[in-house]
Amino acid sequence: MGILNKIPGRQNICAAQEYLYPERTCTMEFPMASSQPDVRKEALVALTAQFVRQGHPPTYAQHMATASIFQADLELRNAQFSRLIAWLKEAHTDLYPEALEIAESVRQEFEKRVTGQF
Repeated sequence: MGILNKIPGRQNICAAQEYLYPERTCTMEFPMASSQPDVRKEALVALTAQFVRQGHPPTYAQHMATASIFQADLELRNAQFSRLIAWLKEAHTDLYPEALEIAESVRQEFEKRVTGQF
C-alpha cells in the first residue's frame, strides 16, 4: 500500500478503496462505541420527517433525504481530500507526487467502472 500507511485519514481511503474494489480489503476497523447513536439514521429520520411536513409523500421524502445526506457526505469527503492533498504538498513534498498519482489512478479506475469499461 505504500503511501497509504504513511498518511493520516487512512480509514477514509480504505473505505473508498473497499467501495470501489470489493475484492481488495484494508484491515483497519474503527467500531463505534455501543453508547454512540447512529447519527446517519437519526439524520435520515429527521430529514425525512421534515420533507413529509413540507408535503412530500413519505417514500419520496425518504429518497430526497437520502440524496441530501449523500450529497453532504460527498462534499465533506471532497473537502477532506482537498485538505489532505494540500497538507501533503506543504508538509510532505516527497509524498505529494505519489499521492497525486494514486488520486488520478483511482479517478481513472472509477470512471472505467462507472462506464463499464473494465
